[in-house]
Amino acid sequence: MRKAKVKKDLLVLNLINLFERKWFLLLLLLFGWLYVFTDKRVLNFPKYISWINFIVCILATLIFLFVRYKKNREYYRRKFRDKISLIFISLVALFWVFTFHFFLNIPVNLVIAKAADKSNYEYYDCKIIHVSTIGVDAVTFIFLNNKYSQYYRMGGYKSQEVERDYVMRLKVKKSILNAYYLINIELVKKE
Repeated sequence: MRKAKVKKDLLVLNLINLFERKWFLLLLLLFGWLYVFTDKRVLNFPKYISWINFIVCILATLIFLFVRYKKNREYYRRKFRDKISLIFISLVALFWVFTFHFFLNIPVNLVIAKAADKSNYEYYDCKIIHVSTIGVDAVTFIFLNNKYSQYYRMGGYKSQEVERDYVMRLKVKKSILNAYYLINIELVKKE
């Protein structure tokens, strides 16, 4: 019983030590920046790639949890009797699934962005379905039958006027997997 408690405390201390290291925080910031830079720019992302990515993340998390269970079987048997611990373990597993999914999306988005460099510019006029000016200005539009929301500085335009009289002109490059890489957006008066 005491041994399992010590193992748990060591795991928590190791995680805390990891987050205190500067190189780890810089690495997290780099990955976060890469994700923010590429994720909103990739349009028409293939859904089957997302599902494959998600299934891989679930399997990796389940394998990790199984290996931990095998190493500390007695500790987890006691913990599984407690419903709060079971909920906590489930939430941690869910957190890791989404974290792995986040990290696996970055290289896919970078490959899509790099592959788009070779293609020519294409322009699409997209119907605007919603404009939000509360907090951060954002425009929701339809591109290839999918809804997307992008930050766009409205600069004095009224929401109803934009939805009624304007379209969102996208400057994109076609990439692999039928995805598009967004270069620029602008409001254009309907013709």
